[in-house]
Amino acid sequence: MAMRQTPLTCSGHTRPVVDLAFSGITPYGYFLISACKDGKPMLRQGDTGDWIGTFLGHKGAVWGATLNNEATKAATAAADFTAKVWDAVTGDELLTLAHKHIVKSVNFTQDSNYLLTGGHDKVLRIYDLNKPEAEPQEISGHTSAIKKALWCNNDKQILSAADDKTVRLWDRSSMEVVKTLPFDASVSSMEYIPDGEVLVLSYGKTVAFYNALSLELIKTVDVPTSVHSASLHPEKDFFVVGGDDFKLYKYDYSTKEELESYKGHFGPVHCVRFSPDGELYASGSEDGTLRLWQTAVGKTYGLWKCVLPDLAWVSRVRVNQPAVLRRAQQVQTRRAVKKEWQAAWLLKAVTCIDLTTLSGDDTPSNVRRLCFKAKHPIRDDLMESMGMQDKGITSAAVCVYPSRVCDAVKALKAAKCNIPVASVATGFPAGQTLLKTRLEEVRLAVEDGASEIDIVINRTLALTAQWEALYDEIRQFREACGEAHMKTILAVGELGSFSNIYKASLVAMMAGSDFIKTSTGKEGVNATFPVAIVMVRAIREYFWKTGVKVGFKPAGGICSVKDSLAWPGCPSPSFSPSFTPSLPLSQVGFKPAGGISSAKDSLLWLSLIKEELGEEWLSPALFRLGASSLLSDIERQPCSAPE
Repeated sequence: MAMRQTPLTCSGHTRPVVDLAFSGITPYGYFLISACKDGKPMLRQGDTGDWIGTFLGHKGAVWGATLNNEATKAATAAADFTAKVWDAVTGDELLTLAHKHIVKSVNFTQDSNYLLTGGHDKVLRIYDLNKPEAEPQEISGHTSAIKKALWCNNDKQILSAADDKTVRLWDRSSMEVVKTLPFDASVSSMEYIPDGEVLVLSYGKTVAFYNALSLELIKTVDVPTSVHSASLHPEKDFFVVGGDDFKLYKYDYSTKEELESYKGHFGPVHCVRFSPDGELYASGSEDGTLRLWQTAVGKTYGLWKCVLPDLAWVSRVRVNQPAVLRRAQQVQTRRAVKKEWQAAWLLKAVTCIDLTTLSGDDTPSNVRRLCFKAKHPIRDDLMESMGMQDKGITSAAVCVYPSRVCDAVKALKAAKCNIPVASVATGFPAGQTLLKTRLEEVRLAVEDGASEIDIVINRTLALTAQWEALYDEIRQFREACGEAHMKTILAVGELGSFSNIYKASLVAMMAGSDFIKTSTGKEGVNATFPVAIVMVRAIREYFWKTGVKVGFKPAGGICSVKDSLAWPGCPSPSFSPSFTPSLPLSQVGFKPAGGISSAKDSLLWLSLIKEELGEEWLSPALFRLGASSLLSDIERQPCSAPE
């Protein structure tokens, strides 16, 4: 199973991104241009997605965009009946080329002296950019709007795709059709790979590969969704596909085997393109974002950094125990929040709770009741009294044994609820089964629909200082999790010292944990404040050194509303209860768990996280409470409505 992707998200557009194009590799790297319905094409550094500039001048949606190989010129096609040529270095508009209808496609010749356009007037036009006053050459033949037009065969031929369900190959010198390919559906995308003369087409649910010179079919691949765009790796190792179901699919070009699929966008994927070096591919979506994805996940490239176990860092760890205990005592003497502030903080705590059932007598009916409670964590009358009935407040997740994952997924689906299902795994709670068995348990839980996996570490490796071996095990669990988020349970009560807890925290984060969690709830010592301080400061140091945010979950020993409410005279927190399960690897959280059952406890934990890590960690994406019995205590609190 492939490791989960961590895309780079490039914001800036305000409407759907409908076309992308990379330049060639220049002395300054390579560049990426995006076309968007907001009418503002943007230029970015290709390997990082960093914004360079916006080309301003169009008065309608921009449907097509391209760069020349040297990234010195850009061209755009728009709904304002124009194509424009730009200086890609200064951003200045060089030419405006008027058309009779919407322009959909632009493409430079290799020497950048000619521009090919096509659009809704069904005519291909060739502009001599050195003679802007001259009339363009025109080629007619399509019977409906042209969607894409490309130069091929060293600019001696032209490929065009139209809504008339045909692709045509034209000879530039004679302006005549060389060959026509008919399809039973409109061609949604077309890409030409000069090295190898391969033509990549998509239509319906099919991706087809042709010899671009003869238009002879090489192969076709059927995919699970209606395809909007497909792109082939420069070395023809892989191809990627984006379409209606919001997902990106990666296939082996030779075997046609699906290698991975993942959802990163929140709308249909309109365009995908590989970078010229093949290290990444870009995607643009209906959601208005552009995302960059690694071809080889985990490789250090651009802004992606592969974190290897830094054993020297681990060996240097020293923990000042008296200072930790003093800080823990300080946290526990906080005065309580009152009135509407108390209500706001308690509701925030509710959205961070992982409702859990890990009993030997678990049944499908128990799980269904737990899922109902997760969707409706607070009684309706209490929510109405606080004016919060329409805020969509739910618990953060439902946590069950692997054998009950299917029950939970089914119950939540029936309730039309997207609360994630978490599953304990890897020989929970002791972690003493064979590695092969633990890995298989993870894979089976993911296959059954778990989107979060709570693993337990092998405490023997930590107690005997085998940190590299511990890293290797957790790394294998990370790979087995695939796209599922991984919470690593340290079982702090069995690690022997604060130093071991800190070191185990670092190793777990280096191995790719999304969260680190104190305990299983089955040990003698669970989520205590001294332990939490050690772990959250490991998270903070890891973030300072790597830029990666890891979440925290305390488990065990948090039992009452009283414990959660102590907060030093603060206003109510900014309230955003919604939780999106697609958490990138760069957003890793902390989870205390087990026995957190009082409201005051939950507020103490929130205050600790805010002070030690910052407000960004006060969300289900980076903080969880393992506290199923906490809800009952929260409902008993006399709270006023939050403002």
